[in-house]
Amino acid sequence: MIVFTHIPKTAGTSLRWAFAKYFDQNRCFYDYGVSSEVTSSVVNEFIYQEGDHWGLYKTLKESHGGVLAGHFAANKYLSLFGLDSMVSIVRDPVERVLSEYYHFKIHHNYQGSFTEFYHEERFVNRQSKLLNKKIWPLMALVGITEAYDETIEYMNKHFGLQLEVINTNVRPDNANIQEVNLCEERKAIEKLNLDDINLYAAVNEQFKLRMNAQSLGRPFYRGMLDSIKKKVIQGSVLPVVNDDPVEVEILINDQSVAIVNANEIRHHLKGISSIRGGYVGFSYLAEDLKEDDLVSCRVRSTNQLIVNSPYRATTLNL
Repeated sequence: MIVFTHIPKTAGTSLRWAFAKYFDQNRCFYDYGVSSEVTSSVVNEFIYQEGDHWGLYKTLKESHGGVLAGHFAANKYLSLFGLDSMVSIVRDPVERVLSEYYHFKIHHNYQGSFTEFYHEERFVNRQSKLLNKKIWPLMALVGITEAYDETIEYMNKHFGLQLEVINTNVRPDNANIQEVNLCEERKAIEKLNLDDINLYAAVNEQFKLRMNAQSLGRPFYRGMLDSIKKKVIQGSVLPVVNDDPVEVEILINDQSVAIVNANEIRHHLKGISSIRGGYVGFSYLAEDLKEDDLVSCRVRSTNQLIVNSPYRATTLNL
């Protein structure tokens, strides 16, 4: 089953319709909140009336569910369906904010100005609020709105689907809304949404690596450099070819300093990944690490960099 965290105004509605066209309607389930007409009755019953997540999980499994989609944080159903079921799409943060503003003007009669809109807390860093920074690099797929066709192509190959590229929810040309001059607002939006800016850049880089690996017929490894504390570099990488631990090469300032196995327990992954029972972590004590050093981690067999590489060390890491 696929669990789709639908971030507003990222072409998620188009993907939802693609799922609906591919799967039987009885295999599509939605969670867009208790007040949404789109939310499935079974989701309303188990989640919003009874608060029984496990009951929903059993029901969807018994129904041979194809997809569960909605405006929910990735963490909401992660412990039930696991990393290998999780997908999402992100979009350029400035363009996404503008698109959501137009949506609220047209469909929710929003009366405020664009400047007032993007300063509201509920619209700030919407994407990073829904995608946990410790989880998204390990999800089955996080695609890109600006590469929507390629996202669908990758999803089809990864899950063995035949989704069509459908474009819906496009703002009508005759919508009576004053156009916004982004040139005047861009810097302010970027400053407010720095978490989303960083997320979008990291997802873009990872997506390029995914597509490159696919074009070369190589495996793509989901992994990330988690942290550097007291000169100890830690991260996680999920194996692809088999369940042997992945060999990770540590580089400092582009110089290889160590090769380690990703075979340490990561307790936060134990219940959400069936791969190696959560024993997918690695660590390395970089005794000579200095401020401003660039730390990178890559899969030894393919030279693929993992998320957060390179990372510039600061005094907080030493």
